[in-house]
Order: sequence, then C-alpha cells, then structure tokens
Amino acid sequence: MPQKKLALDDHILDLNSFDAKEQDLKDKVHEMLQARMEIDHVTGCWIYTGAWEENGQAKMRIGRKVYGVHRVAAWLYFAGYDLWDVTRIAHDCQSPACFNPEHLVILQDQADCIAYQAARGRLGDRPHRRLTRKKAQEIRALGLAGIEHGIIARQFGISVQAVRAVVANRTWVEK
Repeated sequence: MPQKKLALDDHILDLNSFDAKEQDLKDKVHEMLQARMEIDHVTGCWIYTGAWEENGQAKMRIGRKVYGVHRVAAWLYFAGYDLWDVTRIAHDCQSPACFNPEHLVILQDQADCIAYQAARGRLGDRPHRRLTRKKAQEIRALGLAGIEHGIIARQFGISVQAVRAVVANRTWVEK
C-alpha cells in the first residue's frame, strides 16, 4: 500500500485536532475546579477545597503531573498561557489556595515574584504557613464537637473556608 504524503493542509488538521484535545482537557479540568471551589464572599477568593500542601498551596493532578491550582487557573483563564510555562504566578490576595483569575498575576521570574510579594509585605509573616498537621487535628476535633467555624478560624488565624475544608477532611486529611 503506498504511503500518503503529508500535505500542509494535513498538518493544519493535526494542529486543529490537538487544539480540540487540549480544549477538551481544559473543559474537564474546569469542571473539576468548579466542583472543588468555595467562594469567600468577603475577599472574592475562589478557594480550592481539594489537595493542599503543608504550606497551604493548593495542588491538582493533570495527567501524570501535579501543578499548583493557581497555575492551572492561569492556563484555563489567560489566553496564550501554557500550563508548562516557566513564568511565575503570584496571588494578589492572601490565600495560596485561591484560583480566582482576578487575583492572579503573571510574573517573568522568581526575582519579580519576590519583589512583588515584598512590595505587598508578604515575605515576613506567611499566613498560609499558620496551619500544621497538629493544628488541623485540633481544628477537626473542635469542628466535630460543634464549635462554630468562625470562632475556630479566629482562634487559629485562618479562614472559615480553611476550617470547613479541615473539618470535612478535604485537606489535612486524617491518615
């Protein structure tokens, strides 16, 4: 059987099918994000209620790789931004689990990111590092005992959304 030569039009069709596949993936990922989102009506943050790292950074698996949810949001909501892009994404809010595109800023490198955070006074007291596994266990116990989430949040210096996620065992999962 003779081999078909690849014409320019065939190459364009292949690119279009890749774009369609990428768009399908983006649609699925967008649905997953929406299913794991709580809105903080005070700050406007879209808090990811899925997996978090110990420092409060929200993470999500896409394919075989794990990405920060803020990077995934930039890929979904900012035209031309690739998931594997080397540029940095900074939060214009206080929550490292936020993925609201209005709270995200694209920066060129780590130096820009540090300067951006320093200008906002965020390099000293890192609020997202206030929670530890031990504190999460205490929060879970208080929540399960019926203590109001707002009281727990003030006691530990975290958001009500973070308290809800801990009590519901969505983050800082009890092993």
